[in-house]
Amino acid sequence: MQYTVIMANNHSYDLPPKTIKVVEELERIASIDNQKNLSLRDKFKAVFNSVAGFIGKENAIDLLGSDNFEEVDLNEVTIAYQKIVDAYSRPTEEYKLNETIKAFDNLPIDRMVSLAN
Repeated sequence: MQYTVIMANNHSYDLPPKTIKVVEELERIASIDNQKNLSLRDKFKAVFNSVAGFIGKENAIDLLGSDNFEEVDLNEVTIAYQKIVDAYSRPTEEYKLNETIKAFDNLPIDRMVSLAN
């Protein structure tokens, strides 16, 4: 399966396949907010490193303007990470939506009318 993310700079970046390693990294970053022993700096640094890991260091420089954590806009880092998460979730979400549409398409008209009321 192909995973591509379009970022705020209107460039698209191919992501690696959604392997167990990728899922574990996504889970690790998702759980960071609950880690009381990590400073805010360490949390953002982990997200920054994760973005660079997913799209590649050169692409991260292109997107964020620097490979120096001290110089990047943290909102851009956060949005980039969320777009990566969304790109990996999209196939499953599209599948579920299509299945729901198919289920509604197969309902008799009188059944749909009764559901609407």
